[in-house]
Amino acid sequence: MGQQFITATPGNFIRRLPGASIGVSAFGGSVIDMTQFSWRFVTRLILKLLAVEQGKTLAPALWQATADSMDDFDTYLVKPGFRACSGIGIMLGYSNPWARLFRESCCAAVATQATAVATGIVLFVDIPSLACMCRDAEGRNFATYARETCWAPAPLHIKPLLASLIADSESGESQKNICRQLGTQTEDKMRAIIDPVMQHGYAATEAVGSSLDYVTTLFDKNAGSCADLITSPYTMALVPEPIDYFRGCSKTQSCRSR
Repeated sequence: MGQQFITATPGNFIRRLPGASIGVSAFGGSVIDMTQFSWRFVTRLILKLLAVEQGKTLAPALWQATADSMDDFDTYLVKPGFRACSGIGIMLGYSNPWARLFRESCCAAVATQATAVATGIVLFVDIPSLACMCRDAEGRNFATYARETCWAPAPLHIKPLLASLIADSESGESQKNICRQLGTQTEDKMRAIIDPVMQHGYAATEAVGSSLDYVTTLFDKNAGSCADLITSPYTMALVPEPIDYFRGCSKTQSCRSR
């Protein structure tokens, strides 16, 4: 028994703890995660500010540091936030309607935070980079202008794309096609940026009705199955005709969330 305890992985041990212990442990690492992210972000920001040329504004350096810190933001803040929300759900029973309501509401708040930062990156980093490469470079040699003017202020996640566009330009690709490609990618990114918030918000809204229905189980033996769409006699399925016309829905985020 002792040997099994020593050689067991931490995950196996944690799974045997009460739900409250798992929930508290999920919250416990938030301070450490915030400290790690803050240290890495401040260090990156200081290096960016020191590299700013005299007479230049400091705002681009701030947004560059933010854009370059997105991986750290996801690792140290977003993912731990979702784990903390799961901890809340485990403390409340995880699968019952109230647990789903609090868990999905918490996840919607975390997703909103991530979406706000990602939106700022698109507005203040991606779009200015697009303007530099397409509007400001109009009438000039695209490859030369992009290398001399747009490369230095571009954050790390844009530089591989910028290098690819420069290579396409040097191989004979027109600037119009390059800008159309870049504009389409930026537009698609902006459209999909709020999908996680909508998914968790929809799940939380659905859990509200189930939570109210869950309360009525105290005096109604037929209650408690508000979201049971498979066996509920009040559920009606609408099958479109022809089915091929609506098959594209399966590829969308909204269809998958339902």
